[in-house]
Amino acid sequence: MRTLLFALGLTVVAAGIARASALAFVGGSCPNVDGGTCLGQLSAGTYQTSTFHPAITYTVPSGWSNFEDLPGNFLLVPPSGNLPGVNSGTSDYIGIYTSVAAAAAGCADGPAIGVGYTPKAIARWIEHKRGLVSTRPIHVSVGRLRGLRLDIHLSKSWKKKCPYSHGKPSIQLIAGIAPSGLVHTVVPRLTIRLYLLNYKAGTLGVEVDDVHKDHPHLGEYSRLLRQVKFGT
Repeated sequence: MRTLLFALGLTVVAAGIARASALAFVGGSCPNVDGGTCLGQLSAGTYQTSTFHPAITYTVPSGWSNFEDLPGNFLLVPPSGNLPGVNSGTSDYIGIYTSVAAAAAGCADGPAIGVGYTPKAIARWIEHKRGLVSTRPIHVSVGRLRGLRLDIHLSKSWKKKCPYSHGKPSIQLIAGIAPSGLVHTVVPRLTIRLYLLNYKAGTLGVEVDDVHKDHPHLGEYSRLLRQVKFGT
């Protein structure tokens, strides 16, 4: 996983389980110096972002952590994960990004040249991207936003690396467009469930990462997303 830090951008995540009757009260400050108005470790309950746009209302069981609440990036990490593992590709997480595009070829920064910013265009690019193995896109809805969903992993035959991938094979998958700041890659053993949702003139991305063999947690994390709501 590669995450580029911008003035107000990073990586993100959101999720939900049993809905509480009112928003949970949380005090204190964000434990991540680059996490904006994040809340840190959460008790079971329902919460709302204060900086991310559009606003996210989400519900989690005990032990989850919110490590980013930035204008374009929101991050939730399950009890088994941690913040350092998000960037190194060793931790599960759910990320939500206001605006994403297909990533540039090779190891370059920014969006891919010639690929549209719609969910359909990005999904088509993923399906035909050499080195990636993906499911066929299916139509989904998250928080009343509609779009497409694919499960993605790295082909076993892919051997190319980037300078930042610590000697591991990797392929750049998505890049952020302001206000989202990120370049995310697919690496061995990682399965990504990527939601590409229509938002304004582009695509809001929801990335669900499972770093375990046979991705046993994708279903659990996807169920959390059923309770996410966008907007006030």
